[in-house]
Amino acid sequence: MIKDGLYMIRKNDHEYLPVYCDMTSEQGAYTLLVTSASNGWKKNEVKLKNPTRPSLSRDYSILGYADQIKALSGGKTFKYRIEAYKRGHWGGVWTAPIKYSFVSETNQQTDVNQTKRFNQWQYNWENSLEQRMPWLGARQSLLTTSTHSDYSDWGSIISEKKVE
Repeated sequence: MIKDGLYMIRKNDHEYLPVYCDMTSEQGAYTLLVTSASNGWKKNEVKLKNPTRPSLSRDYSILGYADQIKALSGGKTFKYRIEAYKRGHWGGVWTAPIKYSFVSETNQQTDVNQTKRFNQWQYNWENSLEQRMPWLGARQSLLTTSTHSDYSDWGSIISEKKVE
């Protein structure tokens, strides 16, 4: 029986990486790329943070390996999930063209199709997710679906650590 949990994927010819895989919900086979449990990150942590310790409850990122993992699908599109607060809430499931990148630094990857919505929310630039693949912002919103990354946390998955 296939179940959710830790699996090993090939990082390169000689190394494997432990990953958390959701194998049972929404037709399964989702690899956890990011968990943002704290209120702020440093920009240099977004692609890799605690990469050998996958977690649903503490800060974790293997976003730097995401395009390599996505390529294993072998299709013309791939699926990704976004959720907030707890599993299956405030987000959904999308499909995107295989050419799209999880580490893009542009907000132009907008040809995404939502196939499942968690809870009742609408695309909205000022207080929700926007209809685009998450991208790496320059400051404030470091991983976001927002049009802009520099003045609002809405639509963000990872936000910058505030300097006091």
